[in-house]
Amino acid sequence: MDAGLIAPVVIAAALYSGEGFHGPRLLSVDEIDAAFDELNLRQVLALLRSWDFDVLATAPFMTPMIKQEAGPVMVHQVVTAGRHQVTAPWLWRGPRPGPLRTAIHDRLCSGQAPETIAAVRVPTLPPAGFATLRSWLDTAACRRSVRSVVAVSATGVRVPLRELLTVLGLTTEDLSPLVERAVSRPVEDSTADRRTAATLRQGL
Repeated sequence: MDAGLIAPVVIAAALYSGEGFHGPRLLSVDEIDAAFDELNLRQVLALLRSWDFDVLATAPFMTPMIKQEAGPVMVHQVVTAGRHQVTAPWLWRGPRPGPLRTAIHDRLCSGQAPETIAAVRVPTLPPAGFATLRSWLDTAACRRSVRSVVAVSATGVRVPLRELLTVLGLTTEDLSPLVERAVSRPVEDSTADRRTAATLRQGL
């Protein structure tokens, strides 16, 4: 970890560790994703958690703080609707397998490359998850026409994956490691395994 990046954190820890100090261990970081790269950010988040800091951070997207090392995170997302801006509070309790992440994991394990997946179908989606996706993905035009891009049918909910990655500030290269951490299982091409087994049977 870069000593120049961690020095302010060490200074703050020393100030809050002074004899007789009682109160919140507040640390404010503006544009936290700009201050640290991915590796350093994860290390710093783990350090802040272990030193019991109360961190107030800003970022253009929610994803910089949505990491396992951060632990539970309270997010206030600024949502723009026309000329109005409101904040939507979210409580992230840490990485947990969910139906959307499981559906993405299954598609990747079917042998499909991340960049070729336009959308995934989720058999069941909790109301809160459905509402969150609509708030992220539906444009003003969608809201005026009352036609959501998160489409519901008899077979489940269709989630446009490319648009979702854009909203979250992610790329298709982030997809496999992200869902692997979320479901605690590696992405393995099951179709390749079946093809290999079939080839072996033919050889016998």
